[in-house]
Amino acid sequence: MNDTLQKNLTKTFGLDGLSEEEKVAFLDEIGTVVLETALVRFMTELSEEQLASLNYYLDTEPEPDALMEHLLTQYARFEEILEAVIVEIKDDVAYVLGEPETAEPAETETAST
Repeated sequence: MNDTLQKNLTKTFGLDGLSEEEKVAFLDEIGTVVLETALVRFMTELSEEQLASLNYYLDTEPEPDALMEHLLTQYARFEEILEAVIVEIKDDVAYVLGEPETAEPAETETAST
């Protein structure tokens, strides 16, 4: 998993109290969900030409770290989407766990916003 994403998730979800093994397992699972969600959302914003180019790259089946690096360096908007997805997932988890600071689940961002 990309270091930037790992640090962001560790901070956002307050994982400092977990053992290294627990932290790695959690980050692998949640990192995959975050990356896939952000990627799908991002792809809805691309032009047909950009989408074709990205699909061509994805067909090479890049490693997750290489994919993250490519998306962050080639597409400025991807980082914004990634950060929004992390916040939404954190809010949804807090809602499911009944944490008081989140009264309702996060609304997902649409391509029109």
